[in-house]
Amino acid sequence: MEKTELYHFSSLIPKVKKSIKKYKKTYNGEFLSKVWKLNETISSPPKFLEPNKIYRFYGDLVTLDNPLSFNGSEMNIHQLKLHMEYKSISSIDVSDVLSIHLEDKFSEDYYPIELFIDRLNTLGDKDAHGLSESFTQMKENFKINKNEDDLNSTKCDIFNLEAVLSKEEFFNYQNMVKMCYEEFKHAENTYTWHMRKVFYKTQSHKKYGPVLNEIKFNKKVANLFINKKVEDFTYQDAYEIMNISANQRTHYFEFFNGMLQHGHSEICEFQGGLETAEGFYLPCFERIKKIDFKGQNYEEQNIFITFSVEQRLIEGLDERRRLKQLEEQNKMSVAKAKLKTKFKKIENIHSDSWKTLCVLYYGNAEGEENDDKNDNAEDYAKRFWANVDQTKVCKYRSINPT
Repeated sequence: MEKTELYHFSSLIPKVKKSIKKYKKTYNGEFLSKVWKLNETISSPPKFLEPNKIYRFYGDLVTLDNPLSFNGSEMNIHQLKLHMEYKSISSIDVSDVLSIHLEDKFSEDYYPIELFIDRLNTLGDKDAHGLSESFTQMKENFKINKNEDDLNSTKCDIFNLEAVLSKEEFFNYQNMVKMCYEEFKHAENTYTWHMRKVFYKTQSHKKYGPVLNEIKFNKKVANLFINKKVEDFTYQDAYEIMNISANQRTHYFEFFNGMLQHGHSEICEFQGGLETAEGFYLPCFERIKKIDFKGQNYEEQNIFITFSVEQRLIEGLDERRRLKQLEEQNKMSVAKAKLKTKFKKIENIHSDSWKTLCVLYYGNAEGEENDDKNDNAEDYAKRFWANVDQTKVCKYRSINPT
């Protein structure tokens, strides 16, 4: 290639040095402006992080870290539903009562009570501080006691109480079961449920302490939750009824402190609340009665919770449900009316042009079969047309059968 050709070729290469510099300056400006805008939108991290939203302590006590930040926009905290974080429903018995049997997700990861006390004191809330003081006074009850005796104890069949209890203990246990049955039977006309906690003090279960394993709802409280007979409850209904225990999140610490303070009492009463399946909240008083059994290797605690609801609130709930049911019936009536109009029954064939046209076009199978049987077959259209007003069939021209 000649020199002149090389020079000519190099002169064709675009001079990009200046444009790259200009592009670099523009790009850097756009990039920096994006960074500055991003920094403006980034907020500082929250001061109080929540590593655990739901705490579970020795003795199967479940509560919240901060109710104001729990479950978004919901106004109420459902105490029973919190247990489902650590349990599942194993079976449901439906008879005179609704019995929900719970299966525990056993774990050694119970939270230390000292952590929760410190968390309560960081919230800057008067009720939270009061709850922390109550836990401080009772914290020995929520600590796991691991004794060396556990390693040497004999493992018992936890499903056979006769193998765990002595004859005298088993007799006392049967009396306790009878008392629980009579208590629940006596409360059939009140809004009551029954919680059962069991404590197998054997090698493999002692470290877990008392565990909630069954909840029974009587007919009246089940019907209050959802306007349905207890016999018609489904698995989903049984799961949703856990929402019946409801307490306003702004007063949750106050409620929980009252429950904790009265936990050692055999009979007590404090402010609580109920919530129906429709989301209606009913403030009420909770009355707690306990029937306990204590044996050497087995303990059982039966807690009966009865709710006192003002009659005007019950009447208001019934009226809302009546209006809602009436609204649903009206919707069904309108739907049925539309369906009936769409497929309306024609009483007089001669007065409807469309029906007439259909008969003329398709014929009448039933009539033709009868004619065949009587050996009197003739053209059905001619026989039918003599009795039809042609003006109702077609407004603008006459149609004569051929």
